Amino acid sequence: MVDDRVIADRHARCVVWGSGWRGDPISDATRQLLDVRAVRGPHTAAALGLDTSVPMGDPALLLPLLIDVAGHRSARRGILVPHISHVSGAPEVGCDQTVTVGVRQAGLTGGFTTRDIVRRVRTIATAGFVLTGALHAAIIAQAYGVPWAAWLGPDVDCPAKWDDWAAYLGVDLQFAADRAAGERWWANHGSTGQVGDLTNLIRSFPYDAIGVTAPHTGLPVWASGLPDSPDTS
Repeated sequence: MVDDRVIADRHARCVVWGSGWRGDPISDATRQLLDVRAVRGPHTAAALGLDTSVPMGDPALLLPLLIDVAGHRSARRGILVPHISHVSGAPEVGCDQTVTVGVRQAGLTGGFTTRDIVRRVRTIATAGFVLTGALHAAIIAQAYGVPWAAWLGPDVDCPAKWDDWAAYLGVDLQFAADRAAGERWWANHGSTGQVGDLTNLIRSFPYDAIGVTAPHTGLPVWASGLPDSPDTS
């Protein structure tokens, strides 16, 4: 996340690729450490003094290119994904299941995700509806075409992140107290949201920051299924 508390204390260059602003003012000390390649949405760009030509989009939008869930959608199953700081039961809000976002990190090898992370992604991606207090559950749902709504919950974690995401999609965000309210919001507002062209986000990946040579086309092999991506043959 782009925030003084996360970045300024490191006293080293920080490459930003698809991360987002938390809503607090960004200090000059932090700005001087940033090497921005892409941001989550327009509010982050504005907070960093960038124009809208900067590539935008959250990297989680690329998950369908990496994790296939075709044929496993459950049209009726509604899940609640509380923010990691909250605990709640799904029946109280009209959902069938509560999915926690905390995962075990044991077994992380070679930079690949754990099975727990992939399992959470698949659970969200195959739901019929997602009510969530965790922003990335909304982003994953959007990426896979699953209806979702932001959960009001005990409180809203970092409203600026949600506003940035909503501005990226071009929707009027309203927080819902339960599944029924969330489904109404989706039908009237959320379903109109549009994910932008992700080609520029992929091309902006900071290969140099990790010591890897970029593909000569700018698009890795796994991105060949990107909708509306240019022919790179």
